[in-house]
Amino acid sequence: MEDRFSLSSAQITKLEGEMAIATQNFDAVVIGAGFSGMHMLKSLRDKLGLKVRVYEAGETVGGTWYWNRYPGARCDSDAYIYCFTWDKQLLQEWEWSERYPEQPEILRYLEHVAKRHDLKRDIQFNTRVTGAEFDETTNLWTVRTDKGEEVTARYLIAAVGSSVDHEHAAVQGLGEIQGQVVPHQPLPSHRR
Repeated sequence: MEDRFSLSSAQITKLEGEMAIATQNFDAVVIGAGFSGMHMLKSLRDKLGLKVRVYEAGETVGGTWYWNRYPGARCDSDAYIYCFTWDKQLLQEWEWSERYPEQPEILRYLEHVAKRHDLKRDIQFNTRVTGAEFDETTNLWTVRTDKGEEVTARYLIAAVGSSVDHEHAAVQGLGEIQGQVVPHQPLPSHRR
């Protein structure tokens, strides 16, 4: 006798969604959506035609410029250095308010670029990569996230930048300081 069971259309849809999530394959996975991660996404997707997924721990693009919100945060290089050269028109259009712009202005620029080039459609925000392993038999990376997602990719690019570690140095006497101690990151967004 043959065992049979039936599923509702809602159950089938749910199972198909879970299977799609469990078996997503990408040409490339990029970790981080700051300047480097955004540049990698644009290049890999639009120049090379690759299927790309970017994982970003923050709520939006920006990387260092998203996380570093301490009072007075600004770049220490001329503003034009903080421009993507692959958008010649935007290079001419964008006007920085000062030679060394502050963090909110740099973040606005990155948001503008993300919108202008539809980058956010390939970025998964509020997601941390928790592990990655390379399989030499398949030549694929298996990447895992804190959301329980597991994907494969031929290429894995760590574009996390130098401000990825949120550990604060153990400074002797730090606990004895009266007043507020302001770490360089991460600072809540309301503290601009």
